[in-house]
Amino acid sequence: MRTPPLALIALAFTACNEYELVEKDDNGGAEDTGAPIDPPLQTPELQVSPTAVALGAVCGESSVEVTLTNAGEGALTITALEPSGAWTFTPPSLPLILNQGEQHTLTVTGGPGSGAVTIVSDDPSSPTLEVPLASDANAPPVLTLLAPTDGSVLPVSAVTELVATLEDDRDPPESIALTWASDVEGVLSTTPATTTGLARYEWDAAARASGSHLVTLTGTDSCGASSEVQVNFCQDAGYTADLRTSPPGTSRATPTTTAPTAGSS
Repeated sequence: MRTPPLALIALAFTACNEYELVEKDDNGGAEDTGAPIDPPLQTPELQVSPTAVALGAVCGESSVEVTLTNAGEGALTITALEPSGAWTFTPPSLPLILNQGEQHTLTVTGGPGSGAVTIVSDDPSSPTLEVPLASDANAPPVLTLLAPTDGSVLPVSAVTELVATLEDDRDPPESIALTWASDVEGVLSTTPATTTGLARYEWDAAARASGSHLVTLTGTDSCGASSEVQVNFCQDAGYTADLRTSPPGTSRATPTTTAPTAGSS
């Protein structure tokens, strides 16, 4: 048996040291060498509810809750919370740290008007997040008189319907407080409008004083804002029973009789 030359042995040794030998598993992949694996990166995620606030018509200042939630896997650090516009809140101590699943609620007060809450955090996808806030100043009810027309003369012994429509930016029509009133006879009715915004009052001539009347319809909403609409008309007096049997411009005289004197025939 021949002994391999020393040069060949040295060459084989050098080759094994110059090239890394990687063991393969049965599927051709690299075997786990047992080296430590870095843990997956835990990323925080800021979620805000609601994402925007639009309150519509309000009576004055209003309050709304804005909830901040860490929906990610790592701790969330909030470094700034700033209100703007017509809105304000009492901020927590900063930085505010929310662990996974934790929440913090802001009570935001303000309006009417627009503004926002700006939130700065270490959420990599939304480092700065803004929540728009808006509300409108309440307006009084809008009243429109349909009948009778201004300057009308209402007929004798008839029932005339006074009709108006109303609408409001905050309240349903039937919840508006309504008052029909005459400058001569005071309050006539407080019946509310229908759900479609129709207000009615039946003016019965037989029960009302004749002459000129100024009738006012007033509507007041839940914020206390009110508006009114007016109409002037005249309730026809007609004629008395005596006058109806006499020519116009004359009056009936009651005939007098003279008692007969003694001795007359």
